Amino acid sequence: MIGTKLKALRQQNHLSQEKLAEELGVSRNTVSKWESDICDPDIGNLKALCEYFHCDVAYFLDQPQGDAAVRGDTDGSSAEKQPQTGGFSAHWMEILLFVEIVFFLGLYILSWVVPSKEWVTRYTGPDANTVDSMTGTEQGTEQESGDSQEWEGYVQSYVTAKGFFPFMTTYHLWPVAAIVGADAVFNVVMIVRKRHRICN
Repeated sequence: MIGTKLKALRQQNHLSQEKLAEELGVSRNTVSKWESDICDPDIGNLKALCEYFHCDVAYFLDQPQGDAAVRGDTDGSSAEKQPQTGGFSAHWMEILLFVEIVFFLGLYILSWVVPSKEWVTRYTGPDANTVDSMTGTEQGTEQESGDSQEWEGYVQSYVTAKGFFPFMTTYHLWPVAAIVGADAVFNVVMIVRKRHRICN
C-alpha cells in the first residue's frame, strides 16, 4: 500500500508529517490521509514524493524495480515509471456504451433486412372500396396464408413490413431494447460525472 511505504520513508528520514507536508506544499491532514490509505496522492503529488525521496514510482506501485528506495539509496539515473491508468478496468463504461450503440445500430440495419410482420385490419363488407378506408392499403395486399382472422365484415391479417418498429414488435425485442437503453443512459451519466471529477 502507498500509505505504509510513505510512512516508512518518512520515518526513516526522521520527518514529521508537518515537515513533509511543508516540503510538498500540502496540508498535514493530506499527508495523514495518504499514510492511512484513506486516499492516494494524485500523479503530481506522487511524482513530487518520488523526487523528494529520490525513489522510483514503481516503489509505491508494487512494481519490481522500486523495492530499494530510501532517500539517497538510488541515483537519479533510474527511469521513472508512471502509474498505469489504461486498460479495460479504467474504461469499461466507455466500452460498454460503445457496444450498446452498436447494438441499436445493428437492430436498425437488421430491421430493413429481415422480413417482419404487422397486423392490418381491413373492412370486407358490402361497401368496401378497392382501397380500404381504415388502413389506406389496397385490398389486394399480399398476405401469408393461414395468418388471418375474419369477423363481421372485417379481416385482420399479417402483412410483411420493413422498418424498425414492425421489426421490434414482431420479434418482441422492446423489453431488451428498454433495458439496454436504460443502461446506456446510466453509462452516459456516469461517464459525464467521471469526467467532471477529473477536471475538478
